[in-house]
Amino acid sequence: MGVIFLFSTDTFSGSQTSRFIGPILKWFAPDITNDSIARVQLVVRKIAHLVEYAILSMLICRALAQGVSDPAPGTPTKNRIKTIKERENFKREEHSLQ
Repeated sequence: MGVIFLFSTDTFSGSQTSRFIGPILKWFAPDITNDSIARVQLVVRKIAHLVEYAILSMLICRALAQGVSDPAPGTPTKNRIKTIKERENFKREEHSLQ
């Protein structure tokens, strides 16, 4: 979310990113017009938005699916706690017999 907020600021606005995209396009195609640069910049920015939100949605889906099906590794569940307590009790009983 922080990346999306950062990219939504004036720092990454069209007028700011044109300083980077324009020279790169001029290097690849020296005879490119300013109108073409503006169109390419628009397409690149829209694709970047699409990729940002696609990554965010995949992370949200992954988090929701993991939360529903299995707990994170190392997270104790009711069965695990019971098993751990049973092990501790077994060890105590084993030591008391010796």
